[in-house]
Amino acid sequence: MHPRTAEIIVQVTETFGPGALAVDEMADGSIWVCAEVDLGPGWRPSANTLSVKLAPSFPDSAPYPWYLTAGTARTDGAPVERLSGPIELDGRTLLQLSLNAPWGVDSSLADRMVAVVRWIRRAGSAAVAS
Repeated sequence: MHPRTAEIIVQVTETFGPGALAVDEMADGSIWVCAEVDLGPGWRPSANTLSVKLAPSFPDSAPYPWYLTAGTARTDGAPVERLSGPIELDGRTLLQLSLNAPWGVDSSLADRMVAVVRWIRRAGSAAVAS
């Protein structure tokens, strides 16, 4: 793993906690980063895994797309914009979440992951309100 990427993984671990993060380096140089997260009461299951597969060119390329555990759904059953699947990737069955934002040299993977979780929680909040 490139030293810059290793530093970024340390920041993500500090944000989510050492027991909540799994990192899996692939033979092609890509890296799976998977954080245990709580999606909130509008989701089933609310205890979930947010994953991203970092390209070998990371951090010069943006982390995208995002993935959730297959079978994840809003508690009211309503479809979620930008969430599709299930898909098979590297032997994993996942739902793909297509959220993207500008990425630059000062961007933080930890901050981006927290923002994705916030977006997911907002998307599930309508299920709780109904």
